[in-house]
Amino acid sequence: MNIPVECNRWRELMAMGNDDQREVLGNIETERCLNETVSREFFAALQARGTPDTSLEAWQIAKDVVRENLDQLAMQLHVIPEDLFINVLRVDSLSALQFRFPALYEEETRSIYGFNDQNAELHGLPLELLNDILLRYKGTLSIGNRIGISWVTDWGVVEQLEPIDVIDRLGLCDLLEEDSCFYFVFGRAAMGATLHVPSVLDAIDRPGFQPTNPGARMGQTRACSENLEGLPEAVHKSSMIEEYGFQIREI
Repeated sequence: MNIPVECNRWRELMAMGNDDQREVLGNIETERCLNETVSREFFAALQARGTPDTSLEAWQIAKDVVRENLDQLAMQLHVIPEDLFINVLRVDSLSALQFRFPALYEEETRSIYGFNDQNAELHGLPLELLNDILLRYKGTLSIGNRIGISWVTDWGVVEQLEPIDVIDRLGLCDLLEEDSCFYFVFGRAAMGATLHVPSVLDAIDRPGFQPTNPGARMGQTRACSENLEGLPEAVHKSSMIEEYGFQIREI
């Protein structure tokens, strides 16, 4: 994407930021898959937000622009073929439970399942008890990030891999420090959303993103370990999912 002169100050601030901000900027500058209309709309919206004062503000403005113009700027690359990603996997930390099952954190629901300590976190429970609560609850699964995008990989590709290898090859480096994680598996039909090849605007908040090449049938993650190959990845609009499987896996 060619950054217009009107956004030079934004670019300068991103370049002066931390490693994450510089990496996001580098991805934007090397993007060659998005069409010119999307690029113009992104930078026009960025310019309309005014001149940021700090690197952190510059990055936040870019995230806000994508979130507020999701239908025009996100998920703009082509649809993943139907013979790929028939079933998908979403990997999350245990601490993401409050975002995946927000209803579980409502006082009435907590009391139903015998979890009455309002000052404690569900993800801090013994894993056996947490697993039992989720098996009995089986409520709607909320998938997506703060921008409104969900990232998934192809379950058929990773099903036989060890969790530590999946996490490393998905580029979820922070999760490597955890003891356990969630696996959420669901079919494409259950999402109620279309799977797309990810672009740098989808990854505006993901510095570890590896931009795709023109014509790619899917995205590919950047592994945490340099000697490992990334895994297939795709994006879809945030969804509420009724039919899914879940596992608590040790890392």
